[in-house]
Parts: sequence; structure tokens; C-alpha cells
Amino acid sequence: MDAIPSRRRILLAEDDIATAFEFEAALRDAGYDVVGPALQTSEAIALIAAHPMDAAVIDFGLAQSAMHEVFWPLVASRTPFIVLTGYEQPTLPDWLPGSELCLKPCAPHELVEKLNRLLQQAPARPSVS
Repeated sequence: MDAIPSRRRILLAEDDIATAFEFEAALRDAGYDVVGPALQTSEAIALIAAHPMDAAVIDFGLAQSAMHEVFWPLVASRTPFIVLTGYEQPTLPDWLPGSELCLKPCAPHELVEKLNRLLQQAPARPSVS
């Protein structure tokens, strides 16, 4: 699969520090500019508000307590995102359009592949880089 142009800005929000750093390294190695990782809900919300993103990778468990605050700005700005989850069928709100799910455990290269596909399928929008 062709690589997505480098330096796309990606928010990474994952509450498990080891997983977050592993995903961060894989995303950077793939040429992405990673914002985060946000390890707490409040960090994710602040980063979403402060930085325009080309896409986001959000852990469902991290966002579960503040779904609207975490996901609504992404939906409103049409920012594509991947939801990381250890749940087979997470309960996502009705207002959350079809998002890409990545079931844990997820190998870092799988996440990069999913993100590349997601960005290729996303409606064209100018890069924020």
C-alpha cells in the first residue's frame, strides 16, 4: 500500500503508557507527526482543542468518561479517527459516525496500516502540517 504523505499530524490518546509509547514510535517511524501521547482524558481534550489534526487515534477506555468532549470536536471538524478498544463491541454514541475500530491487542504495524487506509479514504481536506 502506498504511504500517506509524511508529516501528517496525528493525535494519540492511550492510557497505557507502554502501549502509547509503542504506538507513538511506530507512527513516527511511518512519518507521522504525533501529538501526544495523551495519557489522560483531560490531556486528550486539551490537545484536541489546541492543535488541528489530520487524524486521531483514541483509546475507548480513556475517552469513555467524556465521550462528547473527546469525540465531538473531531466529528465537527471532520477529522477521521481510529478508536482503540479491548471490547469486542464497544457502545459508541449514536452521534458518532462510523469510526474505524482497532481491537487490542493491536500490533503497531496494524495500527499504521489502518491509519494509512483511513487517511486514504477520508474526504480530501488540507493537511494541517
